[in-house]
Amino acid sequence: MGVVKIRNNNTVNKEEIINAIGSIFAEKHSVDLNDPEFTVIVEVFRNICIVSVLTDYVILRKFNIFGLFSDGFAEPKKSIHSSEPKE
Repeated sequence: MGVVKIRNNNTVNKEEIINAIGSIFAEKHSVDLNDPEFTVIVEVFRNICIVSVLTDYVILRKFNIFGLFSDGFAEPKKSIHSSEPKE
């Protein structure tokens, strides 16, 4: 799976990046868009390009903290400090 985000740049084409990533990985790897083992993230901001390869990107709700807690995927831990006074 690949995710491409381009901001403040009109010269880079999103489709070209997707095709380049696909051609690199298609030789030795299969693509599973429903349950990917790895996700390639490409972010372009002005003239800077950042490439990351992440695991469990979809399972962890695209690393969105609100997404993790909104559907009960991650429950907050109980505090180790009790609010009740000790007797």
